[in-house]
Amino acid sequence: MNRLFVITISVICVSFIFIPILHLLFSIDLTALSDVLTDKELWSAVKISLVAAFFSSLIGLFIGMPLGFLIARKEFYGKSLLESITFLPIVIPHVAVGIMLLCLFSSMGISIADTIYGIIIAMCFVSISYAISSCIMGFNAVDPELEWTARSLGASPWYAFLKITFPLVLPYIGRGFILSFARAVSEVGAILIIAYYPKSVPILIYERFENFGLTAAKPIAAFIIVLGLLIFSIFIYLNRIKRDVF
Repeated sequence: MNRLFVITISVICVSFIFIPILHLLFSIDLTALSDVLTDKELWSAVKISLVAAFFSSLIGLFIGMPLGFLIARKEFYGKSLLESITFLPIVIPHVAVGIMLLCLFSSMGISIADTIYGIIIAMCFVSISYAISSCIMGFNAVDPELEWTARSLGASPWYAFLKITFPLVLPYIGRGFILSFARAVSEVGAILIIAYYPKSVPILIYERFENFGLTAAKPIAAFIIVLGLLIFSIFIYLNRIKRDVF
């Protein structure tokens, strides 16, 4: 492929990502930004979003890792169908996800509407595909013969998994957590249906935009972009440390 063509398209792609971000950040005046920093409702929403995204990502990895192991390591009838099912949360419109979850839990007599638990469940559903996919990639990248060698030397299956396979898969698990967290913390549609309150950050931005227009929503959006970049830079750095160690 022509080098100039590749470079040109790459520059266009990067520009498509960064120009809107930079334009928003440089269009905010300092007075509006200082008002955002003292906005108690915003900090409450930040806390709710980060806590809910953290726990939803942990839950997604906890229940997604065994499934990722099963798909990566075992051969069985219907495996392709099962793997396809794991991507359904990505393709289902997330407003429909909110309706589905409300219907399911209501039929069981469990109320998740306007609760932090509803937010966590919604975030977990829309982000779990990334956790499962990362685990599948991780287990596929580790040679099963390493475990069998350890077991032939007397190690139990669990010991071989925890001491051999798990450390090698850990960077992929970290990647899955980062992707799941990113997807969860940005969720709007499902949360809008399930739990408008307590307000998460995307819901707060949506509310400010609906009630007061673009001018009121811009400073909060800019602040969240900066905060998000900082948080994910830390996550990526920590994940690289894990990869270097293991």
